[in-house]
Amino acid sequence: EIAQCIMKKSRSFAKLTSYTTDATVGMQSGEQYHYLSLEAFRKMRDSGEMFESTMYAGHNYGSCKKDVEQILASGKHVLTVMDICGAMSLKTHFSNVTTVYVQRSKQALLENLLQKPLNLDEKIKRIMSLESEQKNADICDYIVSGDDPQQAAKEITANLLKKSRKK
Repeated sequence: EIAQCIMKKSRSFAKLTSYTTDATVGMQSGEQYHYLSLEAFRKMRDSGEMFESTMYAGHNYGSCKKDVEQILASGKHVLTVMDICGAMSLKTHFSNVTTVYVQRSKQALLENLLQKPLNLDEKIKRIMSLESEQKNADICDYIVSGDDPQQAAKEITANLLKKSRKK
């Protein structure tokens, strides 16, 4: 929701669309994800086209270098939502990456998680990892509260645009 607010607020950002083998989320191809067969995903990953990949709930997810390069070449900031491993990989492969940790109350995180269409085992794993995931805030460049998406988008946009003007 914060990413959508940022996209509406500023034309300086472009959304990075990730790739997945999950047909249920990939069917909205081009929106949040590009759907790939497992074979096509592995080919892209193994050839080095992807700068990061992960498995979540039995499905593969990843992001491509060329997609980031195209956004940067257009003069825009890359906007993406990813786990901390993906964010650190992005920082490793591209210079001038800024990471933002969106901090939410435990209640909001649990409510969101419980509404996801995951099986019980997957929900339990995610709940058990919440505390360790919250420690990721320490390695991000900015921390914003995610309780008010409009305010979070405003803070992120202001910080990133101010940072880019300093260059």
